[in-house]
Amino acid sequence: QGPLFAETFIVPTRRDIDTRLLIGAAVFGIGWGLSGYCPGPAFASISGITWPLVALLLSMVVGWWLARRI
Repeated sequence: QGPLFAETFIVPTRRDIDTRLLIGAAVFGIGWGLSGYCPGPAFASISGITWPLVALLLSMVVGWWLARRI
């Protein structure tokens, strides 16, 4: 059985660990630790919005935008 919306599964081929990966993982872990939210549940928590959640979601969006620009 294959994927529902594609011809085949796309499996990453890169296996190297570079500085960009390590920095991204560290920033992700620090953000998760400081906020107490994993990104998925953070978006799922939008119905019970709080100021710390707003700050987390805005910083995630800004981080994604910056990551695309760098």
